[in-house]
Amino acid sequence: MSRHARRTLFAAGLLAVCLPLTACQFKMPQADAAAESDSLRVPRALVRVATPVRAPIQKRVRATGNLEPRDYVDIFPESLGKVAQVRVELRSPVQAGDTLAVLESNEQRLATLTAIEKVRRLEAIEARQEGLLARGGLGIDALEETRNSLSLARIEAERSQLAWSKTTLISPISGVVTFEDIRAGEVLSQRRIFKIEDLSELLVKLYIPERDLPSLRLEQPVEILHFSQTNPYDARVDLIAPTLDPDSGTGEVHVALDAPAELRVGYFVSAEIIVEDRTDALLVPKKAVLREPGGNFLVLALPEAPAPTDSLAMAPGNEPERFARALRVEVELGLEDAQRAEILGLIGKLPEGLGLEDVQVVVEGQYGLLDDTALKLVD
Repeated sequence: MSRHARRTLFAAGLLAVCLPLTACQFKMPQADAAAESDSLRVPRALVRVATPVRAPIQKRVRATGNLEPRDYVDIFPESLGKVAQVRVELRSPVQAGDTLAVLESNEQRLATLTAIEKVRRLEAIEARQEGLLARGGLGIDALEETRNSLSLARIEAERSQLAWSKTTLISPISGVVTFEDIRAGEVLSQRRIFKIEDLSELLVKLYIPERDLPSLRLEQPVEILHFSQTNPYDARVDLIAPTLDPDSGTGEVHVALDAPAELRVGYFVSAEIIVEDRTDALLVPKKAVLREPGGNFLVLALPEAPAPTDSLAMAPGNEPERFARALRVEVELGLEDAQRAEILGLIGKLPEGLGLEDVQVVVEGQYGLLDDTALKLVD
């Protein structure tokens, strides 16, 4: 055999021995990775979590109603006659005591002047008779008759003056003319002719359930909201009725606010009365709370050691997966709003060194979880 042939045969043999050894060396790490993967594939509940935060929260009592003027008056004519003058028009501002309209009053004026003149004449007669009586020139009966006539004349004069005054229509309050149904020259009939509304303040009458009435007090802050505006208006509790409607189980509460230009009488608004305000409350999402007959509970996600960051423990997006163990704890609730609940304290203990602010709470997927359940976390 030639030297070249012997070298070729030796190389083939060496290759036959090395290939199996190399294959064994590459198979060993794959087996180890598979075993490690099996150890990570513990059945885990997929849950969504959130972190408790400290933030302000308020307790609010909510109700709805319509805006009304602070005060108003409907004016009807007290004397029927022909309208001589109308001195205001719709939307005119008026002060208490201002003249709104005047009726023709010639007859009432003449009757009043006649009655006043009669009183003056009888007063003069009374004075002369008193002098005569003092000198003995007149009997007491004549003086008494004059005095009776004078009393009747004074009553008639007052009646005439009152009838004359009713021909002038006066505003009893300050405000704005919001209704007018009167024209110069017409003969009035018995109907409403003016409405005056005091629009310096607006009121909302709310009907609050009995359970919420004890938490209300005068001057409590209120927020008024209307769908056409993005920001609420500041208001206050102005009146709390001393009685309760037994049919509806509600009490009447008046809320007052300075009248903004954007709001009008009759608008339908919602009111939120702020009955309690806490500035540094420990809050969790309201949906995290399990409300059970035995109490209120949270499911906490106690973190486990971070998983290895190889390809078997990487989530889409190249972020490490997060694992935890479940722990149910009973909690004492405080104030609540539409989205959040205040945690006043725990009924029970957390593992040493942990506080409620140090762990996350399960907000989705918490129903049916037992203590020590393996969890996979999603924010």
